[in-house]
Amino acid sequence: MTLKSNKLKWTENFTVGKAKLVNASGIHVNVSVGGGKGVKTAVKFPQGSTLGAAHKGTVGYAASVGKKKQLASPASYRFTFTKPGYTIGGFTYNSAK
Repeated sequence: MTLKSNKLKWTENFTVGKAKLVNASGIHVNVSVGGGKGVKTAVKFPQGSTLGAAHKGTVGYAASVGKKKQLASPASYRFTFTKPGYTIGGFTYNSAK
């Protein structure tokens, strides 16, 4: 991710890496990202992709912040894993502020 102090829009590239599955197949992944207060996000990712091969995606960010103010909320990344007949799993993590 490259940030420019005079811009309110930026893009982040990410990869959900190749997964080695043992006695598990057909697990699908969805990715969502929250930008925190004052930031809208748009995730482009092949939602519902089957785990195995690596999948690339992007997150577009658009901030709304007053002049000489700063945003202090971290981005929140949520990964959800599904497989028919099984309980949904997943995890969330926050970026640095």
